[in-house]
Formats: sequence, C-alpha cells, structure tokens
Amino acid sequence: MARRTKAEIQKLLTVAVGEIGRLTEKVESQQEALRAVRQLAQVREHALSGLELRLGEAVDAAHEERASRERAEQALENARETLEKRRGVVNDQADRIVTLLEERDTLKGRIDYVNGLMVELKAAVAERLLGL
Repeated sequence: MARRTKAEIQKLLTVAVGEIGRLTEKVESQQEALRAVRQLAQVREHALSGLELRLGEAVDAAHEERASRERAEQALENARETLEKRRGVVNDQADRIVTLLEERDTLKGRIDYVNGLMVELKAAVAERLLGL
C-alpha cells in the first residue's frame, strides 16, 4: 500500500465526512417521507372502512324502501367508484413505500461504501503515524 500524504488523507476525510452528511440527510428525509406515507395509508384505510360501512347502509336502505331504489342504487354505484379510486390511491402509496425502501437500501449501500473509505483512511492515518 502506498503511503499517503497528510493532504491526501485530509481530502479523503473531507470527502467521506461530506458524503456521510449528505447520505444521512437523505436517509432522514426519506424516513420522514415514509412516515408521512404510512400515516396517509392509515387515514386512507380508515376512509375505506367508512366507505364500506356506507355501502352496507345503502344496501339495507334499498331493501327497506322500494320506492327509493333508484337513489340507493346510484349511491351504491358512487360509493363503489369512490372505493375503487381510493384503492388505486392506496396501491400507488404502497408502490411509493416500496420505492422509498429500495432507495433506503441503496443509501445504506452508499453508507457502507463510505464506511469502507473511513477504514482505508484510518489505515492510511495509522500507517502515516507509524511511518513518522
């Protein structure tokens, strides 16, 4: 292994520290986004439960009042469309969560790379100190 100068070691250290800072900020930002997405998914799940309850009420009303059958069927259809739209949104959010998890894994790989640089840097510093 070639001996590194103090300037080279300082440059490696600066690059590693900067990269760690950037990666840490990105990971934290993505973790915050992931928490927000999870909260949104919970809210949407609650909304879906409410929609399913309303669908049941619409069906009961259709059986109890034949005269209001058309209105009840229309309400049922609207609720189904809304439910399908909400399911699409929840599926999109689930895809976003998967993407965020994949990005987090990528960032973890970069952090491992930076940690490898730090090991090299420590070895170079130790070599330099022992060489003096």
